[in-house]
Amino acid sequence: MAYMTSVRHGSCDYDISRKTQQVDKGVQFAGGRQERREKDGFHHSLLSDFHHRLPEGDLADRLLGLALTRIRRAVLLKGRGKQRTDSTYVPSAARKLTRMELVSEAVRAVLEDVARDTPELLNELVTAERAERYGRQVRLCSHPRYPVARLEQVGADARELLQRLDARFPAGAVPAQAQVLRTLLVQHFPADGRGQFRPRTKRDGQPPSRVQIASPYETEARWTRRRDTRWTDYLAHVTETCDDKQINVITDVATVVSSADSQALPGIHARLRRLRLLPG
Repeated sequence: MAYMTSVRHGSCDYDISRKTQQVDKGVQFAGGRQERREKDGFHHSLLSDFHHRLPEGDLADRLLGLALTRIRRAVLLKGRGKQRTDSTYVPSAARKLTRMELVSEAVRAVLEDVARDTPELLNELVTAERAERYGRQVRLCSHPRYPVARLEQVGADARELLQRLDARFPAGAVPAQAQVLRTLLVQHFPADGRGQFRPRTKRDGQPPSRVQIASPYETEARWTRRRDTRWTDYLAHVTETCDDKQINVITDVATVVSSADSQALPGIHARLRRLRLLPG
């Protein structure tokens, strides 16, 4: 159970019911082999609770390492063999946002932080017009009216909000979402020669996708393209053995920010080195 659940956690596969049915039917991984359970199955909530405790510290990596150690003792796995790594995309929970929705949601996220932690500041930060603009989740139609003017207004609101927060809080004590909003302003509102901020245009170009924030709530999700597939998510890298006449065993699972596969290799090799499972 530890082996299956830690692998599933690392790849962000949240299909609890499928794995629960496997275990309840009597399938158990012990030493890398399938053995029949003699006891009755357990309630699916136990497996779910076990999965939700995995993010605590490095518990998932420790469990996978323990399972691999047992499998190696059973002579079903050895170091310096052949291994391969492949990746697939992991969907983020954030919806796709237009630029206006993105910056507006970032402003709303900052105000939500203030309302939760220092509600006494809302009176000086929120006017009636801003309450109308940012009081609820921002969802715009595909062709909003006056898009440039509205985007300029959102940018002005964001800059004034950050200025007030910087004046009110000491350095480093502003709400966490304020830094996200500050980064979005840099990415989408460059300053012209007179020092005036304006919305970024096609002529200005766009920041590299590897640094562009796509959601104020999932700041690590990145836009990625592979051939004809495009997504704003993460990448799950799965490494497994592929020796002839040996069973294939997953030796490493990592979910990372979408980027070139080669950038994930140093971390994969470091984890395999600690387990003495580096490929030959």
